[in-house]
Amino acid sequence: KIFEIAPPALQLFSFHRDSPLENSPGLKRHAVGVLQTVGDAVAGLSDVKALIPVLEALGGRHAKYGVQPEHFAIIGKALVWTLEQGLGDLWTPE
Repeated sequence: KIFEIAPPALQLFSFHRDSPLENSPGLKRHAVGVLQTVGDAVAGLSDVKALIPVLEALGGRHAKYGVQPEHFAIIGKALVWTLEQGLGDLWTPE
């Protein structure tokens, strides 16, 4: 969804030249990693003190890749869309 919302964002990823993109092993690895990280972050909400350094390190790595603060709104839209699609009738904006 990110690349539909902001096609230029694809250039930030190592798999940007893979074609077709939906069959890219790099994209699949990245997607699995994102899902794992989101799951870890949600699970870590019970111990925010331990979660903060993990998220700070993640942010530091992404800064090295060229991610800018304005990219977070795009990621947020894609994540919300994904949750809406995955949860169906169980989804609430809250």
